[in-house]
Amino acid sequence: KITAIPLVKINAKKVDVTVFKIKFLGGIGISAYKIKKIIISEGIETIGAGAFMNCAELQSVQLPDSLKAIKGGMWSGAFQLCAKLTNLTLPKNLTEIGVWSFGYCNSITSINIPGAVIKICDDAFCDCSNLNSVIISNGVTEIGENVFQGCNSLKILEISDSVIKSGTGAFSGCDCLADENGFVIVNHTLYGYYGTASEIIIPENVLKIAANAFSDCSILTSVKFTENVESIGDSAFARCDNLKEVEFSNN
Repeated sequence: KITAIPLVKINAKKVDVTVFKIKFLGGIGISAYKIKKIIISEGIETIGAGAFMNCAELQSVQLPDSLKAIKGGMWSGAFQLCAKLTNLTLPKNLTEIGVWSFGYCNSITSINIPGAVIKICDDAFCDCSNLNSVIISNGVTEIGENVFQGCNSLKILEISDSVIKSGTGAFSGCDCLADENGFVIVNHTLYGYYGTASEIIIPENVLKIAANAFSDCSILTSVKFTENVESIGDSAFARCDNLKEVEFSNN
């Protein structure tokens, strides 16, 4: 047995983890061990940045209802690079999903963001290449930058009306979400464009255009807005170098 003072007890033979009844689980540097399953006991409220980063054999994590925050940072997400992690359920009382928390967790196929989470922080699920389904529950108000960037298998996306802000590149590279005309539209918000047409008319059902929705779209030459569009996010057409014509409705 190896004891990491005094946060975690690791059984090298069974390769599982038991966490003592404390409130904070910090960055403990256990990535060298071939841990396959982690059970975190009730009472833990915070998992620190880098706590289980790069646990390459980790397949399953059981999180307690007491958990409120999963911390992260640039290249120090709590579960970042856990490439075999598949079984993950976020607890209902979770309020914070930190930067890069689950970045490059390539085996996660679905995720349900509980309504207690106010903001999904930047890059939280970036490059989860097999993520197929995401449900963002009522209560979440903000999706950070690049949260689902590179999730190129994402086909099912449900976003609650409570979400009022999405950051730059939140769904960049999620071309599987696009409709037959190349538009990514969820709850009347247009998040991206993956079509081939250079002249487009914004669909009638679009009320909002998200930040950076058409950024770097070099193919675009002409855009026509319908009278239904109520708002256009920051840098929605940034670096569209060939865009020459923009037409707004008289209304």
